[in-house]
Amino acid sequence: MKRARKANVLFACVFFLSLLTACRAQVNHEFVMLGPCNTSSDITCERRAGDIILGGLFPVHRKAERDDQGILKCVDTSATLNEFGFERLEAMRFAVQKANEDNFLGNINIGFDMRDSCRDSTYALRQSLGFLNIDRLNRRGHQLTVGVAGAASSTVSIAVTDLLNLFEVPLVSYASTSAKLSDVIRYPSFFRTIPKDQFQARAMADVIYRLGWRYVHTVASTDDYGKAGIESFIEAAKDLQMDVGARIRLSSEASYDEVRNTMMQYLGNVTSGHPFGRGNMVVMFAGLNVAKVVVNVTQRTEELKNRKFTFFGSDSLGDKIQAVYDTSDNVNSIEVARGLLSVVPEAIRVPELEEHMARLNPTSYTTAENPWFAQYWEKKFNCNPHNTSAAGCTKNSLANITLDSKVAYVVDAVNVFLHALRDMMMYKCGGKIEMCSDVIHCFKGTQFCGSEFIGYMKEVEFRAQSNDTFKFDSIGDFVGAKYDIRNLHILSEDKSPPQNIKFETVGTWQLVNVTSGARNLDIISEMLQWLDGTQGRHHAPIENCSDECNIGQFKMRLILDSAPSFTCWKCRDCKGDHRYVSFTIDEYGRCDRCPPNSTNTADHTDCNELEEQYLAYKDGLSIFLMILAVVGVALVCLTFVTFLAKWRTPVVMASSRELSMVLLSGILLCFLLTFVFIGRPSDASCGIQRFCPAIFLSMIFGALLMKTNRISRVFNRTINAQRPQFISPMSQLVFSGIIVSISCVIGALWLLISPPKATTKIATENVKVVRICEHLLHPGLLVSWTWIFFLIIACTYYGFQTRKIPENFSETMFISFAAYAECIIWLAFIPFGFVGLDDQYVTAIVSLGTMLSALAAWGCLFIPKLYIVILRPERNRRQSAPHQSCNTEFSKRVNNTAATLQG
Repeated sequence: MKRARKANVLFACVFFLSLLTACRAQVNHEFVMLGPCNTSSDITCERRAGDIILGGLFPVHRKAERDDQGILKCVDTSATLNEFGFERLEAMRFAVQKANEDNFLGNINIGFDMRDSCRDSTYALRQSLGFLNIDRLNRRGHQLTVGVAGAASSTVSIAVTDLLNLFEVPLVSYASTSAKLSDVIRYPSFFRTIPKDQFQARAMADVIYRLGWRYVHTVASTDDYGKAGIESFIEAAKDLQMDVGARIRLSSEASYDEVRNTMMQYLGNVTSGHPFGRGNMVVMFAGLNVAKVVVNVTQRTEELKNRKFTFFGSDSLGDKIQAVYDTSDNVNSIEVARGLLSVVPEAIRVPELEEHMARLNPTSYTTAENPWFAQYWEKKFNCNPHNTSAAGCTKNSLANITLDSKVAYVVDAVNVFLHALRDMMMYKCGGKIEMCSDVIHCFKGTQFCGSEFIGYMKEVEFRAQSNDTFKFDSIGDFVGAKYDIRNLHILSEDKSPPQNIKFETVGTWQLVNVTSGARNLDIISEMLQWLDGTQGRHHAPIENCSDECNIGQFKMRLILDSAPSFTCWKCRDCKGDHRYVSFTIDEYGRCDRCPPNSTNTADHTDCNELEEQYLAYKDGLSIFLMILAVVGVALVCLTFVTFLAKWRTPVVMASSRELSMVLLSGILLCFLLTFVFIGRPSDASCGIQRFCPAIFLSMIFGALLMKTNRISRVFNRTINAQRPQFISPMSQLVFSGIIVSISCVIGALWLLISPPKATTKIATENVKVVRICEHLLHPGLLVSWTWIFFLIIACTYYGFQTRKIPENFSETMFISFAAYAECIIWLAFIPFGFVGLDDQYVTAIVSLGTMLSALAAWGCLFIPKLYIVILRPERNRRQSAPHQSCNTEFSKRVNNTAATLQG
């Protein structure tokens, strides 16, 4: 509601200014009256009386200037006449005439009031007041224009519809394509029979992409047509991952020098390496005058001419030869415009109109009927039909001319009014189309029914000139879009322009489905002609922002318009980037990593898959480790059986049976762990490899520490001292469990902080891929093994403290040997395994080191006991009394200690 209120205020302001202009014009005698045409002034029009009047607004002339008194007048000469504007006007005359001949509205006669907009919004606005003269505004029962066909320019249509909308007079444009006019709230009475710029911009982007360009420069006029159109094109280009470099905006009133300075700023005086210095496709979304000056500036400026641009124009340039060759403006830009591309709404032939034009002749078609026909004839055949000295001028014929591509859309615009009137008559007059007084009264009376008529216009549906069904969507836009793709050809070098130049149709673009946006593009490649005269799509002079990179390089994309560019980049060596150890260069020049477990070929065109390597069961090293593990398991099992069989013998009892079982369990698990280290690593096996070795070793060295600590406290106490605390088997087991628990906590934290993961790694000059456990060499490993080394050192310390105990209790000597062996093993294996070997051997080193630790512990601690128990059973008993009498005091202490250890 607020938006509509603001729009109504704006409309009222526009109308007030329009009336003020009209009054000022009348005071200055700028025109005599706004009703009938007056050919003695510059306000000329073509009128025909009728029961109902249709208005028309056409760019018959292309120039409006102010005279010495500041009054805006149309330059009404044959030199400034637009041939296409006249042909469109004549198309409306033909459509109305045919409707009357066919009695399309029964006995109601249709008249017209067609006026020249002179391609100027201010002038067109003043002309439009002729459709709303003062008598009509006072509602005195006089005839009112029921609707207007026009205008051509979007800027003109915006100005005119603002005025007509105040009086509910609809405007149906045959050429205004600006998306701004789709605002149904601001322009509720605007319709059009031509597709809007959104589709035109998409068609231009699709054509450019199909031909191979990915980087373009744009030139747009600052009016509504240029601004909305170029925004739609840039959006379409981004969807296709194309880049837009220089974005040039030019005023519709810009002079030649202003255009030249702006073009040189963006595309002429460009430093080396700047993106604007590359690319030769220039997209123009601007009015015909602006496009003409841009091409002319390029022709006359050496720096721009040397860039060898390929221009692509919107429908305002379309297929108009005067854009590149116009003697009235001293324009001859054919040299740089050859190969120019453009899109125009589908050019639809109207055979009956062509026959009508062929019948026109200065002798039969007078100035009274059409005040501009003599100018058109003179422009077409370069002779004045009213000049008696120009013999044979009237003998020329319009039979073979090519009409403007938009004449069919003019006929459709007239038919919109006619079908809406017919539908309205059928409803109001009970289905009869004879003289319908109600409709006539509706448009002539004091209660003008414009809003009702607009409602009927929204619902029209008929067979258009394209033979397709014509209808409007909810915002008054024509449903559907078809475009012809034009290409400027030089037909023959022998002829002179304009006879040797022609816009040829080289393709079509069609919106297949409005909802999904599906579209179809057909280009006749061999018909394309380029700036250098070559033909065919494969000769397209494509120059994008950056050249392709060499083999072994990747693209570092530049930033354009605050986003990474699709086509502008700098080439960098892939080998110089540590992220690309193995890489390929694809067809777009990108440097990509090879997939996992593969490496590139020598020319970087493909990737070869590498065989995955790990400690397989069939490998020699794996077999050695498994044999060692099996032997170790067998020895431990033998020890278990022997200890259980001799469970109550002195040697077994003196060795702390419970702790010995813990020791044997830890040793057995270390040997069994080897089978987890071998085979293809998985996340689960990697977790076991990280967590278990330290746990199992802590079982061994924790039990050893408890044994040596117990012996040390027992033998190093005084004779009469009390029994040491916590030396019972249960206490020793609890403390051993605490030691193992600390290792478990360290391992669990390590797993939580860095979860285990099996991964692959390409190694040794990209010739093999190794599957390993990720983060095997982690700070958590240092913490975990530091705890194990602490236990080894503690065992060594207590072993040294108890080195002088009696022979029967010399187990600490073997414990010391075991501790020394562990130190030697890990001091040798750590630098050798973790620094000197490849990654695939790290697992083997950890496995071998763990087994050697277990084997050393078993050999030093249990071989002496097994030797006595199995081979020297006579020594597996308590010592006799004579041995104890040698030193009564010491013997007593030994006996007490033995009792303590065995108890």
